[in-house]
Amino acid sequence: MRVGHRFGKFSLQKEVGEKKLFSILSNKTGAYFMQSLGLQQSKFQGFHIPLPTVDGWDLAKIIDRLDSSNKVESVTNELTQVTLNGTFEETFFMPKDIGAFSYQAKNAVNQTLDLVLDMRSIYDFSTTGRVYNRSHQDNKIIIECRGFFLVIMTNLKHVFNGVWEPADYSFDETRGENMAWWVYRALRFNLENDSLIVFAASTDLETAENQATNIFRMLDTHKHLQERRVERLTTSEKDFSTIIAKKSLYDLVQDMPGVGRGIFAGLPWFFHYWTRDELISLKALMLQEKYSVAKEVLFKYLRAVQPDGRIPNRLPHADLASSDGIGWLYKRLYDYVSMLEEKKLVETHLPMTDLVFIEGTISYSIKRLMHNHYTRGLFISSPQESWMDTRGDLDPRLGARVEINALAFNAFKLLSKLNLLMGNDNQGTRYQKVLVEHVATFKKTFFDGKNLFDGEGDDTIRPNIFLACYALPELLTKKEWQKIFVNALPKLWCQWDKNKGGLATIDKSSLLFRTEHTGGDDESYHRGDNWFFVNNIAAIALQSVNARKFKKEIKQLLFASEEDLLYNFGIGHASEISSALNYEPFGCPAQAWSAATFIEAKKLIK
Repeated sequence: MRVGHRFGKFSLQKEVGEKKLFSILSNKTGAYFMQSLGLQQSKFQGFHIPLPTVDGWDLAKIIDRLDSSNKVESVTNELTQVTLNGTFEETFFMPKDIGAFSYQAKNAVNQTLDLVLDMRSIYDFSTTGRVYNRSHQDNKIIIECRGFFLVIMTNLKHVFNGVWEPADYSFDETRGENMAWWVYRALRFNLENDSLIVFAASTDLETAENQATNIFRMLDTHKHLQERRVERLTTSEKDFSTIIAKKSLYDLVQDMPGVGRGIFAGLPWFFHYWTRDELISLKALMLQEKYSVAKEVLFKYLRAVQPDGRIPNRLPHADLASSDGIGWLYKRLYDYVSMLEEKKLVETHLPMTDLVFIEGTISYSIKRLMHNHYTRGLFISSPQESWMDTRGDLDPRLGARVEINALAFNAFKLLSKLNLLMGNDNQGTRYQKVLVEHVATFKKTFFDGKNLFDGEGDDTIRPNIFLACYALPELLTKKEWQKIFVNALPKLWCQWDKNKGGLATIDKSSLLFRTEHTGGDDESYHRGDNWFFVNNIAAIALQSVNARKFKKEIKQLLFASEEDLLYNFGIGHASEISSALNYEPFGCPAQAWSAATFIEAKKLIK
């Protein structure tokens, strides 16, 4: 299989062999279409649309897959669409804001396309009521099942199959999920030299019909508008991999009805606004001067501060608590205000009423946080509350943790800046002193002169030291950070080949370390698996401490992220993780913070 990328003057391609490969398209209001391009299929593949719920949204699956007679030899990500070439050419396109996508085929003489359906709420695996009702009028086919409507518009001839068959979700089996499920092979289309099919879905038949008609009649217009949007990402950008990362992040910035704009943590299964993922990813939007989107996200979480001083771990709400989400809010608010101040845009985007609101909310938050989650000058976590939130029975990471405190201390830094901006110099100076006091406690607790501990009384080496440096560099001197990194890197470093390296999530000598990803049981998730967002943040931290000394490691970390983005797993998207032993991008194939931190690192590291 050849994988390529093409847009405007930019073009890349490479032979990658047989791999787990998926293409993912998004309409930016909750719908997506994911297609398997490799040897494995997933229950998350296909066409999905948003499904409103009482407190937010879920997704509904409509199409499981499109099976063509094409023997695909190459896939090209054209940023606005995906094209497959082999026996003939197939192109998939999803327009912005519309719950529909188009399929086009060229030079497809005597070729076929089968429609395989699986209409249900995304996590509804009950078998009752799975009856597919169909009707046909002129160039419009309507299929209804369980209150979901699929409208298909085409001039192609077709035949009704109506056959149930077992699904082969071999990709999910590699994640530890073994599920017997049946899907419905509904229709076969007879393709022609130049074929067009539009698929639209909704819980309302009229909406689905209008969307299908719109795309069928105005496809070229929608494609042109999409090209214009993507062109904005290429403005003054010379690095194609950065452009592709920007497009990936752009696809994950959503505008959910009734909730507003935000960033999905990832597709296909992290289709909600996860607090830490969204806030980590936000810096990349600020660097692209997307100040209004950034402000909307930041204020969404300011309004969500809870009585204990924290913010929820997800919107809509999920059960797990988050000890670092509030710290990331402090950090990103500081970044946002600082960036506006540097560009002399504070008054444009943050009038005095906004500054007062931010200052008041953060003051309330940090006071409540110190009342509920604080002891002896440090902020504490309960089991499974940090970003390393899985398998709490093995190493729950409770108590005072290095990155949690580095992030939380940003509250004092932020409050100092806000008060100085508002002319409250005495308050600004007071918060500076509070920060200095907390930094001293941090250093006494976590730093032994050579190593930075992962937690109070826990000298385990983890890459959270890089998150701490990124969150608050002034915790230590550059010489001290350098000493820490020199000692930690050999214990965490995964050398995949001469060009690529990554960081394990725990010291490789630990009894908990796992060389291979263990799937859905989470045993390796934070006890070995490499995370691409951590690699990118580590590269930023290493660059800020001593770019010359760590030049090799920085280059290898970013090259691993770039190869993943370009030629692995979710084509044109950044993966969640890789095994520690081998370079195998895996997990969620389109992860927001992986793309966002890559953009941020590439901006800093030329």
